[in-house]
Amino acid sequence: MTTVVVVGGGLVGALVAKKLAAHAALDVLLLDTRDHTLFKVASLRAAVLGGQHARDAAMPRTKMTEGAAPDRRVRVRVGKVASVTERAVMMDDGEEIPFDYCVAATGATNNSPGEPPQDLSTRDQVVAYFDSVSAAVREAARITIVGGGVVGVELAGEIKARFSAKEVAIVHAGDELLSSSHGITTSHFRASVLSSVRKLGVQVHLGRRVALDKARDSAETVVPGKQTLVLDNGDQLETDLLFVCIGTTPNNSMYPPAWLAPDSGLLRVRHTMQLQDHDHIFAVGDIADVAPEKMFRYGVVQADIVVANIVTLSRSGSTALRRYRDPVAIMMVPLGPKGGVSIVGRWLTFGDWFTRFKSKTLFVPRFQKDLA
Repeated sequence: MTTVVVVGGGLVGALVAKKLAAHAALDVLLLDTRDHTLFKVASLRAAVLGGQHARDAAMPRTKMTEGAAPDRRVRVRVGKVASVTERAVMMDDGEEIPFDYCVAATGATNNSPGEPPQDLSTRDQVVAYFDSVSAAVREAARITIVGGGVVGVELAGEIKARFSAKEVAIVHAGDELLSSSHGITTSHFRASVLSSVRKLGVQVHLGRRVALDKARDSAETVVPGKQTLVLDNGDQLETDLLFVCIGTTPNNSMYPPAWLAPDSGLLRVRHTMQLQDHDHIFAVGDIADVAPEKMFRYGVVQADIVVANIVTLSRSGSTALRRYRDPVAIMMVPLGPKGGVSIVGRWLTFGDWFTRFKSKTLFVPRFQKDLA
């Protein structure tokens, strides 16, 4: 049998593993630090509301393991990958796992309350984490979010949608919300997001920075407790709960430096999603140096390309492989379950009715059908 090792069990990695396992000639092993798939699209709501929303975001993988037919099961190994070489994966406990093909799907870590600490490996631990963050939200009367990118904006919307009486503030260094998303957005869209956020009653401080002190020094993203935040213009914000939502770090420590793009730290790939210098190693999702913006929709499309190309190579060795092309850009920014703001193809901006396609369920039922 041909062995395929998928490194990383987030949504995209899990989808790749499940689809590859549908081919009986492939023996698929999924390596991940967690015993479940963290569905990050739903993780901010999980952090705000906890409970069933937390359990929804921490998806079990039953449909690809014991719930699948014996010849279509994915083997799962929970543990930390120390390194990946041209022909094997080395685990941190010393086990060496050889492969015929490898798919790198390790993604990136966002500074966000929707990103549980890396040392939480079990579903119960992650659900407990989300429940603890939700408890902090419920107890706080005043909440400050540092960072006005997509994560910070969505987080503010989730809080105000459920707890409208709470005082919520966003402090953002840019002159516009979503200022790092210029590649696929327009000034009109960003202004619409700002208007919608303010209509919810969120205070927005643009062009301002805050001294993070403890949060920055210890890399904490959730800092409960009454505190006074000082902005760079001298203004002060009294808050009961601080969320730090700035920065994204590629999960790339296991790869040789020669495989990485020096400017981004992402894996350099061709349009076939193969690494630049290795035909049998692929990268997919947020760790791959493609796509103008790191959104799960792009990763899902890339997953299909990777699966098709590995199947082609394993069956015939043909070099006539499928090539990835960015789909029409769609960015949906939910502001709670009832709507938000969306942009399609840098031309069309839509409000609640369109964004509700995502915001109502955050696509949880769709991907539960695949995994849970």
